[in-house]
Amino acid sequence: MIIEGITNSLTMVTFYQFIMEEACQTGFMGVYLAYKNGKPHKAQALLEHLKTITIPHLYEVNRTYGMLNYWNRHAFYCFALAAWMAWQAYQVNLPAK
Repeated sequence: MIIEGITNSLTMVTFYQFIMEEACQTGFMGVYLAYKNGKPHKAQALLEHLKTITIPHLYEVNRTYGMLNYWNRHAFYCFALAAWMAWQAYQVNLPAK
């Protein structure tokens, strides 16, 4: 029973980080589509949300609870860094508002 509880905790941490990763990917797809369809204000709003809420939250969850599932921690950490780099690339390469 204790082993099952530990296993469930590991699974829950991984699943939550996976959901946050998917939220980042969905947000970046929304940024791309907004710019492609001529709505830069919507793209900027999504970028702001990614910068202030989604990416920092993924990083913080990974930093705080990632050790509960050590084997996946590095993968999600790398994804948080990649999301931050993607955010920077959008800021530099997309037209201004």
